[in-house]
Amino acid sequence: MKGKMTLVILALAGLMLAGCGTTTYPLAGMWTQDVKVSVDGNMPSGDKRGKACATTYAGMYAFGDASVKEAAKDGGITRVEAVEAEINSRIVIGTYCTIVHGR
Repeated sequence: MKGKMTLVILALAGLMLAGCGTTTYPLAGMWTQDVKVSVDGNMPSGDKRGKACATTYAGMYAFGDASVKEAAKDGGITRVEAVEAEINSRIVIGTYCTIVHGR
């Protein structure tokens, strides 16, 4: 009985962790991920910078607004000149941030 319970707990833990790496653009690490990429291919330019993030917990719940519009609002930007993405994941918590540069 104890062996079956251990097996069930391990199976449930495996299923929960299987969804943790859901932030896969442009690549994913199983245990950790720390990546920054250009989304539009432009070099960061402009006087201002804005950032907007969304967070996921265990690949089961996700909250936040990581839109370009929200990032531009954060930086007081009216003319977006470059867009980047910053992806960080640590086993069960992941963030995806949109970073905009402009004027």
